[in-house]
Amino acid sequence: MRLAGHGIEIELPPGWEGEVYSRGPGSGRTLAAGETSRSVAHFANFALPARRGDYGSGAVELMREGDMLMILFEFEPASTRRALFRHKGPPEIRSEDFDANRLQRTLPGQAGVQYFFQTAGRAFCLYLVLGAESTRENAAVVANTMLRDLIIGARP
Repeated sequence: MRLAGHGIEIELPPGWEGEVYSRGPGSGRTLAAGETSRSVAHFANFALPARRGDYGSGAVELMREGDMLMILFEFEPASTRRALFRHKGPPEIRSEDFDANRLQRTLPGQAGVQYFFQTAGRAFCLYLVLGAESTRENAAVVANTMLRDLIIGARP
């Protein structure tokens, strides 16, 4: 299934689902004071709950062994000038990067990783969560296959 929105396009593997949305005026999702609209994408190989946070709260609690959640979170355009976002284009996922200490919220058995990058004048955090750290080898292969197909265009 091909999923596209807000300048983000990806081919999801069979059995995966996802959503690309934007927080901001008219989106039904609120912004903090001073924030501008941001694009967020969630891709998962398990059923995503309708209500979940930008970094997967509400979904990560449902994850089991074999489950993976991939999130793209867009930052302010000015972030492209920060050293944190110096990497150009989506990264190559390395299985050894997955670790329980890299989760936004630590849950037993889970592992995660974050990468920061820029492309098309846009700054992103790529955040991946695994339902079980033991699946990190396969998860890296699947994530890299998906990222090779990821298209990010200029901000719409």
